[in-house]
Amino acid sequence: MTFKTNKILLQKHFTYNKRSLVLWSILFTIVFCLGFVFRMQKHDIKYDINQYNVITSDGIGYYSYLPSTFIKKEHQISDNQDHYINFDRTPGNKQNKYFVGTSILMAPFFITTHLITKTLHAIHPNESYRPNGYTFPYQLAICFAGVFYLILGLFYFKKLATKLSIKREIIFFLIILFALGTQLLELASYESSFSHIYAFFTISISLYICNEFTRKPRLHYFLGLVFFLSLLLLIRPTDILIALCFPIFILINGNSKQIISWFLKQRVAYLYTLLIGGGLLFIQLYYWKLQSGSFILWTYTDEGFDFSSPAFFEVLFSYKKGLFVYAPLLFISLIIILLSKLDKWLKIWFLIFFIANNYVISSWWCWWYGGSLGMRPWMDFIPIILILLGLALNQFHFRVRSAFYLTALFCIPLNIVYSYQYSWGIMHWDSMNYEKYWQTFMKTSSDFDFITYDPSTPYKDYKVIDSITVNIRETEKINIIDKNNMFITLFEAQSDSIFSNNYGTYVKVEFDGKVEFMRASANLTCNKNLKNSTENIQKSKRIIQYIRSSQKWMHKEIVFDFGKGRENESDFSIFLYNNQLNKFWFKNFKVTFYNYFD
Repeated sequence: MTFKTNKILLQKHFTYNKRSLVLWSILFTIVFCLGFVFRMQKHDIKYDINQYNVITSDGIGYYSYLPSTFIKKEHQISDNQDHYINFDRTPGNKQNKYFVGTSILMAPFFITTHLITKTLHAIHPNESYRPNGYTFPYQLAICFAGVFYLILGLFYFKKLATKLSIKREIIFFLIILFALGTQLLELASYESSFSHIYAFFTISISLYICNEFTRKPRLHYFLGLVFFLSLLLLIRPTDILIALCFPIFILINGNSKQIISWFLKQRVAYLYTLLIGGGLLFIQLYYWKLQSGSFILWTYTDEGFDFSSPAFFEVLFSYKKGLFVYAPLLFISLIIILLSKLDKWLKIWFLIFFIANNYVISSWWCWWYGGSLGMRPWMDFIPIILILLGLALNQFHFRVRSAFYLTALFCIPLNIVYSYQYSWGIMHWDSMNYEKYWQTFMKTSSDFDFITYDPSTPYKDYKVIDSITVNIRETEKINIIDKNNMFITLFEAQSDSIFSNNYGTYVKVEFDGKVEFMRASANLTCNKNLKNSTENIQKSKRIIQYIRSSQKWMHKEIVFDFGKGRENESDFSIFLYNNQLNKFWFKNFKVTFYNYFD
């Protein structure tokens, strides 16, 4: 090969890499900007832990290892987020219920940001960038980290797809479609403190290394696979089910005999496996030891799997959180894979993985996984779906592929609208159903903000016999409830003075209220204690189900239906509870008891 030929090849390679860098940069900017606008600009935040930021909800637990280790140096979760920790063993001893792996991947961004923020604050003190781990620079850094790992995960998909001879045009469209047309968009930017985008990246690079190893078994590939699978265990332990897909790459590369021979000859590889895997897993054990005094700990108290009654089809098809309802691109992809001319054993192994993984996901006690857009645990596994979809499309004629692209492109605006609705409270965070879904389908008007948060009025069809009204805190004095004053009893009485054994009773509580921001945790609770028993009858509702705007006074009523009274009831109380620093202001409380029959 002549010098001139080499020069031409280098120029082509440089031009291609430069073009790729521009495209990756554009995609990064789009995802980052969408997430920044949806999350940060919506809520008029003050860039502190008490506000509704990128580091929120479960993400507080995943992230809190970093400020606890590098700033507080106490190895425990922040004191003002008790909802996301587990109190266990020793009174007052706190353990972070979440695993440490997500923090490991966030660490480079956190450390860099902390050093910069600390320096800037020393030069020019400012509340907006106090080096406490939660001010604006840290929020921005975690948003940046989420998008970075999305792009890096897609980059390793591209590398793997190229190795498998998937056409460049297919790779390009799949990257765009899945980055913008699935909940990867929201999890990488809007909720980048959650574990899913980090698991997505880890699975993507694991599949790439697995393919390299099954193509040409080498020690460094094997150890790389051990490292990232161990890291995956520290991010989301159940995601280790991705290992069920590894035989797919053995089938693709047709190299099973060489792989078996390699394993039979190894000695040192097993020692390295123990050192690498054990070393990474020891990080979690070490934190547990520091937090609880024990190396082995189950932090998800009162939570777990129920493998006897999985919500298998609800996970896939329900309006509450169904995978195929909120990510229809994955349904189209599954159909393409199954109808393609891929080797039947590839399809069989994929179906084994799909069914086993969905079974585990749907067996979790909270199968809808709390607050999220769609079925977030499935987003971790998109890399294997991308690979098989790419291989399937590779076998179709260009006209068929074009039809797929045109159909799938509609998923991008649909997903962006979903993300917008979720961020602005049009779509409820965990209580969607058939009526709410179609009531708000593709709606973006402010008239629909928090409309799915409105509760039903269970008393509207009842025939009221009589009622009694009690005014509570009726003056214009404004009361505040937050973590510093987290429990306020509004009303107490003997149950038999209110509830009848002959008629049903519902309780209507009216008040003027204002919340600091739209994830305020204040709850209004009605409680009945039972005679000679530690049990009680309790009904509780979140204030933000009723107050649909922050920083604005609203007059609201909340209704609790208790039905008929019971002879063993002792006393009845109404109280407010708020275990976080975000404030709920209230005044003019009034409660009315209605006796009714249907």
